[in-house]
Amino acid sequence: MKSVIPNTLDALVFVVDEKYSGIRDETFVTVPGWNMGEPTFFTSNQTYPWGEFSRFTAVYHVESSPFSVFLKYLSPAIMIAAFAFSTFWIPVRYSSERLAIVSATLVSAIFFHSSFLSAQIPPVSYLTLADKVMMGTYAMFGMCLLTDLLHKKNQHTLKEKYTEIEEKILDTKFRIVTPIISIGVFIAAYFLL
Repeated sequence: MKSVIPNTLDALVFVVDEKYSGIRDETFVTVPGWNMGEPTFFTSNQTYPWGEFSRFTAVYHVESSPFSVFLKYLSPAIMIAAFAFSTFWIPVRYSSERLAIVSATLVSAIFFHSSFLSAQIPPVSYLTLADKVMMGTYAMFGMCLLTDLLHKKNQHTLKEKYTEIEEKILDTKFRIVTPIISIGVFIAAYFLL
């Protein structure tokens, strides 16, 4: 009801009647894919230059289940990043395949982030949790790509001196450092941005 005359406070006053709200303990009030919390109802007075009016407010607490958020939003990003991370176990002599896997999964991650996550989350001026998770994921791709580039550089500059043992040592170092940096980027984005 609009705040217009003749519905001023002296003519119309809303009252919350908890007994007859029609929503408490009802199973038919659902939103598919979301958990409904207890609604709250209250009234207040609103003053405008042309009069004072009664206002009725209903607040519905709606949240998604953590399990469905994980399955729908986080697990695809984790799986895409895991494919890129798995390249550390591919021998360096297959560097073309390693680069192909990293670049293909990077394109998949960008597509997932830009088309799926952005379509599901309303546009806001700040970074959402999904954006921060994807920043950590992009850091992992960057480290995987950096490893492959270092292998290429060492193969070109050191030639025969760059042995299979040194290749494995570099991969092992990056296997340890990559998750640390990826998690560090996520934590920095989570608390600083």
